[in-house]
Amino acid sequence: MAASALSADPVVLDASLYPEDCVRSAVAAYQPYAEVAIEQREGPKLLVRIRSKAPASDHTVRREFLNYVLDLSLRQHLAGD
Repeated sequence: MAASALSADPVVLDASLYPEDCVRSAVAAYQPYAEVAIEQREGPKLLVRIRSKAPASDHTVRREFLNYVLDLSLRQHLAGD
């Protein structure tokens, strides 16, 4: 049985670099592929847990989710918020 990424260490994102609205948009976009939860906010940090719906691809889905959040965040920063 594969370990759940939701029970593993969360990804820590700095909200000044990765705006929360971008993270929430990515969470919604990734619903078909993964269970993603913003677990908590600690000051400027967002703790995000990611578990692929296809157990063998947790690392791939995790990387792709983070790339997607990065792209959304970069676009928002370049647009001037």
